[in-house]
Amino acid sequence: MSKRVSVSELETWLHQGRYPEIIEVLQDLPSLTSRESALQGIALLRSGQFNRSELPLAIALARGDQEANVEYGNLLRATAQNQKAVRHFEKILPALQGELRFRALRWYGVALYSVGDQRSVEVIEEARLGYLAVGDRQIVARISHTLAALHHALGDYRRAKQLLDEALPTLETDQNPRPLLNAYNTLIDIQLEIGHLEGAQAVLEQATALASSLGDPYAQLQLDARQAALLVKSGDYAAFVNRLADLRARADDLGEMDVYTFASNNLANHLSRTGQHAAALRVLAELTERRPDRSLETMMVGALLTLRRGDAPNALGQLLKVRERAEQLGNRTDATKATLLAALAAYQMQDVQTALAHLTQALGELAGWPSGQARTALRQELQELEELLAHARLTPELLPVITAALEDTALLAGRHHDDLFADTQLLELHVLGLAPKVLLNGVPCELRLPYSPAVLAYLALQPERSRQEITADLWGDHDRTKAAYSFRQCLMEIRRACGPDIIVMSGPHQEPRYALSRKVTAYLDSQRVLQLVARGDVPAAVSAYKGPFLGRVAETEWIAQNREELVHSLTYSLRGSLKEAQIQGDDRKVIVIASAILGIDPEDLEIEELRLETAKRVSGAVELARFQAERNKRLN
Repeated sequence: MSKRVSVSELETWLHQGRYPEIIEVLQDLPSLTSRESALQGIALLRSGQFNRSELPLAIALARGDQEANVEYGNLLRATAQNQKAVRHFEKILPALQGELRFRALRWYGVALYSVGDQRSVEVIEEARLGYLAVGDRQIVARISHTLAALHHALGDYRRAKQLLDEALPTLETDQNPRPLLNAYNTLIDIQLEIGHLEGAQAVLEQATALASSLGDPYAQLQLDARQAALLVKSGDYAAFVNRLADLRARADDLGEMDVYTFASNNLANHLSRTGQHAAALRVLAELTERRPDRSLETMMVGALLTLRRGDAPNALGQLLKVRERAEQLGNRTDATKATLLAALAAYQMQDVQTALAHLTQALGELAGWPSGQARTALRQELQELEELLAHARLTPELLPVITAALEDTALLAGRHHDDLFADTQLLELHVLGLAPKVLLNGVPCELRLPYSPAVLAYLALQPERSRQEITADLWGDHDRTKAAYSFRQCLMEIRRACGPDIIVMSGPHQEPRYALSRKVTAYLDSQRVLQLVARGDVPAAVSAYKGPFLGRVAETEWIAQNREELVHSLTYSLRGSLKEAQIQGDDRKVIVIASAILGIDPEDLEIEELRLETAKRVSGAVELARFQAERNKRLN
């Protein structure tokens, strides 16, 4: 039998986030007071053990514990019983005062969002102002994170990131590490949405270290789900799929419905995409049984399954309901996605007029988005709609909206604006960083020789070059005979993997010149970065920069020039923004921009020192320690 601990000490533990200790102490006691039941229920709830938390919370609220009453509403929200949560909070709020009222408003606002009530942000802001009035900086920071998560769900990633930047320094000093961990989770989600995968990985590592110190399987499960999302965003779809069954089983065992929903939806989507429709429907049915209040994501997957089974009329009806639901929630990404798929469903029904109407609406919405937003989320839909897009271009009244939208949607479909409807092959050359990828019409080319992507990139940038020029620029001072042999090996591999006509020769047989076929349109991620810089979209350019140009290839003069051009273009623009931030005295912005510069040019010791000195003024202990460790690593 556990030794009884005083309620005041348990309250302290709760404030410190020591939930496992509270649970352990209370679980073996023969009987609990109303306050002990409340504390047990809250500890179980906050550690993600929703099923176990209901009974002690219900017992405590029946005995008149007001905090248990508020947290019971939070439990309803956490288990997707949002309508019940809204009714619960509306019933109890008039009698609440002080901190409990502010807490109830916070969770009431989140529940309102989940049922599509536009008052949600206003209600949570009221809670935030309440905590500001009493001077509780820690709770204000936590609510700022709640608002950040809400703005992320609404697709306003800029505002979400701004709120997180405001909250993180305070959360890093919080006695309870769990709010910081929750904020890290949201930051990872944002970075995944905008395609900042390296940043997501870095924060994931920080969050994993923090979760390990807690020894909490629920917290670790949340992070493992985000690791899986990072895998699919990074293109490792096989590893992602392999993770889903494990995530689903663990989430089911722990009663963690958010992760269970995530894994189930993605597993059903995968099974359907590979033709296993019956298995996909079983997974979705199991999910609906456990979570009758279907999420927007589940509704979308259900509509996709219907469409892939060939039932376009029913799919169209479902997709329009998804659109309506997404609009209620203020989720413009999913609203546009549903509309694009509705266009596809109508097109499959041979109802071209309806298809074009939905397409016009979706493209109009895309044209109004900030450059680069939700590209990853909508890539697949645009690829599936290429035939319909080609049809739309031939419709005169649609040309204005097509022209307005396609510049940004081109990358979604993996094409440039001018090439989207051309009868050419698209060669995608992702040559930034240490993991180059080459795709032909969206299909990966298996190139094992490190110089094969380099040859393709070279010919895309320097067409009609001789063998001597190619080997000199790519192999430099290497033995000419060995360089010529390596070049021939690369040609053989490229033609085997990408097709025999991908590279053509012209001129005399003894001194041929090499170029990419005219039937090939080349896309280079390195050139995309330069284009974004030229357009003034520096944040998108930084996000698109994945590392040095041809990072796996030894540096020659030509390669060095291309690497330096990219680094200089990015850092020059960032240094201008850095100077502005210094003049304005915005230390947090200085740190962010300095980190971005170091991500591009890690050898810039001047910027390293500036970041560290600035961090000493405004950063928390965790962030400062990380910066010091990074500096020491670079110096050693």
